[in-house]
Order: sequence, then C-alpha cells, then structure tokens
Amino acid sequence: MSRISEVHIKRDGILPVLINFENGTLSTNMAHSKLQCEMLSDTSTTVDHIITESNNMLYKGAVETFMSTFTMLAIKNKKTNKIRLIEINKCNLAPILKDSLDMNLEHKSKKEMLSILNKTFGSKRTKRRTEIREHMAINVEEVKEQLEKTIQKTVVANEDLKEPSVGDSLDKLMPPIHRDATSVDRLYVLEELVDLEIVQSLSSVADEFLNTKIEKYSFSAFVEDKLLSLKNSDVTTKNMDCCVLLYIDSLINYLTANYRELAKKNFAPCPHSSAVSKYILNTFSMPSANGRTRPNSMRDKTIAYIIVLSLLTCGHIVLVENIAKSLKVSRKKVDDIANAIGVSQSKIDGESVLVLKLPLPKVNASFFRGKKKKGK
Repeated sequence: MSRISEVHIKRDGILPVLINFENGTLSTNMAHSKLQCEMLSDTSTTVDHIITESNNMLYKGAVETFMSTFTMLAIKNKKTNKIRLIEINKCNLAPILKDSLDMNLEHKSKKEMLSILNKTFGSKRTKRRTEIREHMAINVEEVKEQLEKTIQKTVVANEDLKEPSVGDSLDKLMPPIHRDATSVDRLYVLEELVDLEIVQSLSSVADEFLNTKIEKYSFSAFVEDKLLSLKNSDVTTKNMDCCVLLYIDSLINYLTANYRELAKKNFAPCPHSSAVSKYILNTFSMPSANGRTRPNSMRDKTIAYIIVLSLLTCGHIVLVENIAKSLKVSRKKVDDIANAIGVSQSKIDGESVLVLKLPLPKVNASFFRGKKKKGK
C-alpha cells in the first residue's frame, strides 16, 4: 500500500502547470522535441497565459487557478512505494489561427495596439468595453467623404438589376469548379474548397490516429472505412489525407445532427477542434434569433462539399450507397447534386459509383428548377 511522504504547497510564486492540448495528445514530432513556452501575466486581471510554438503552429491558453481547492500531482517512487503530492495549476492550449492575428501591427497607433491587447488578454468586461468603444469611434467627416467618393465611382450595370435565377443562386452554393480544366486534378482545388490552415489544425489528431488503434475513436461508417484503408497505405500525403477525412467526418456530424442540437450554443460538429467547428458553422449554416439554422440550400451545399472532398481523397471514385447511407439521404439526392457539380455516375461490379473524370457530364436542369408545389 502506498504512503504519502511529502506534500508541497506553494503560497507565493509560480506553481508547476499541467498542460493539456485541445486537439489531443502530443504528436510524435512534438513529443520528441523539447517544447519551450512563455508565461505572460495580465496585470489588470491577474490571469497568467502560456504560449508555445510547434510545427509552425502557435498555441495559447489561460492558466486555471483554484482559490478554495488544491489541484495536486501525485509522484510515486516505485522502489520505496512513497508518494509525493505537489500543488499544480492547469492550462488548456488551443491553436491560434493566422486570421486571428494582426500581421501589420507596425502600422497601428498606440490606441489601436491597446485595443488589440485588451481584446486578446483582457477580462470579459474589458473586452466588451473595448468593442463598444470601437463601434462608437466613428469619424463622421471621413465616412461622409468615403460615401461621396463611392457614389461617384459606382456604375450600375443593367445585368446587376436583373433578378438572379435559381440556377445562379445554387451555383454560388456549389463548390468552385474549373470546367475548362484539361486534367482531372485541376477540376477541383483543395485550397479553394476549405481553408488549409483549418484542416492542418487537425494534424496532431491525424498523427495520433495513424499511430494508435481505431477503437479509440468514433467515426461515421463511410469515413471509418476510408481511414482504415489510408492507415494501411503507403501514400506520401497520408497525414494531410487523414486531416481531410477528419474534416469530412465533422461535416457529416453537422449534416446528420438534429435541429435541436444545431440550435444549442455549445454545439460542436468537430470533437477534436473548436476552430474547425466554428469554421463549419460559419460556412454551412445561417444565424437566426434562435441560434444557427440549416436551410435546404445549406444542406445541399454541405452534401456537395462532402462529395467533392471525398472524391479528392479517395482516388476520384466513391460508392453512392456508402456515402448516401452515412449522410442519411436518398441515393437520388446524391445523384442529383453530383450531376450539378460535375461528377459522373457509373457502375463497377454492379454497384453505382460517383467518378470525377473528363469530359464533364451535362448538367441536369431539373435540379435547378426545384420541387413543384402541389396543386399547380
């Protein structure tokens, strides 16, 4: 039976900090390298922040302190069977994306720099006060001058006055395609379908999955089958392909979630990264008074992106039955959307498949007309 031999409680100074990475455990590269971190203290809120960098990704998090309780780390000596208890603090580190950083700080005034610091490290009250002050700081003369210049330069074309057709509206929701491409690889470009920085934020999770057993994770049947095939393959882009498949699985989670879950403020389609969840909700849903909504147009958009991303990571061919079952939609729905986005349909061993190839199929115009109302 183990005995507690020492208890270390530090009243003053800096306590050891137990760090947890939001995207999971350390990847192989991160685990074998000595990570260096810095602790920054916010004097206005007395909150400490930890920042570290690895694989060109910056991580930050606030140190959690407990006033009425102690968080202890137990260290056991296997030879003497004695345990030392050391008081610690905890910190969750999350990746900082480039779009949340201001890369032109040298061009900003001291007032603007102070606002950035307040919004980054300030308390909730300080952040809110700073945002209100920025919204109220409007130079009327500058705005008036800008409006006058804009009106003078504005040229309204007759085409802009025409009401857009249903086909035009749907085209804007569909993934961008290069119909004049001379090779299949150039029909769809991954960088134009999703922010690569968002996908690469799942790199540590992908690295962990590729080096552990799949039983630890829960995926949709379609993605799980592709991940197992990828895990046993020798492709050079294994980590990136795994990241895209994890992103596809998050899109499937979003598409198959019921409306009650979607309306919740804490709904997260990606269990591995809050940044990916936020990106999906901003891209494939619409805000409303009752939270986020997912109209039919956004459902079709999500299905279209899932089909294209699946084709890019699965050798330009996927089974219709598998993808329709995972998305919980009819095969006809998958076929209609596939036709609209330039994906051909064929049969292999008697099974219907989606194939990305040249020449592109003719677009079925009935998909753009929508459903006819009953009684008309």
